[in-house]
Amino acid sequence: MPTTTESEWTLAALTALPPVIPAATADEILNISHSLGKSLRANGNYPVRILPGLGRSHKISVADLLTYLGLTEVSGRLNGLDGTLQSRTTPIQEEQP
Repeated sequence: MPTTTESEWTLAALTALPPVIPAATADEILNISHSLGKSLRANGNYPVRILPGLGRSHKISVADLLTYLGLTEVSGRLNGLDGTLQSRTTPIQEEQP
């Protein structure tokens, strides 16, 4: 899975993810620290549904994560994000016709 020192995720990298990812990867995509993500999961306040799993390993549905980020499947491709996703608060620019 792609990672960078600046924690930037491109649209191509997001769409190339497998259907289920570790919570630590979702934390990175959401631009939150591992400790904050762990705390949010423990308190039931994580912004994305946590899949039931075995043991202490938390898994996140990429489809749920992309929905939370405002990306939707349109005509076989994702629409709504151009360039690099740095955080949920990054402005999303719509494509011009």
